[in-house]
Amino acid sequence: MLDVPMERLGVVLQAESLSGEYLFLVELDRRDDLRAVYDQPLSVPLSITDTSGRKTRISYTADYLVVESDCVRIYEVKTDSDLEDLCRKRPSDWRCDVNGYPRHSHTAT
Repeated sequence: MLDVPMERLGVVLQAESLSGEYLFLVELDRRDDLRAVYDQPLSVPLSITDTSGRKTRISYTADYLVVESDCVRIYEVKTDSDLEDLCRKRPSDWRCDVNGYPRHSHTAT
């Protein structure tokens, strides 16, 4: 576990990986529209498609909840290979297009 100082916000957040979450937070700290960041926010109920193709409800905890000047987003930090695997195994929930891995929304249940 790494402690990552967010100078712009005056807080220290946690990151699980140096190459993924740490770099994500360092990049976030450079943004002018950043208002707040929370690591491992409270779990929320979510409806997903499981590996058998059935809709199911889970309790989901995002890596980060980010408050920007115009919206609030959740982020799940993954490696490219993990994202490719998720897109192949669960295309109803994960996708990649010509622009890369777009911000994707799920329906909270």
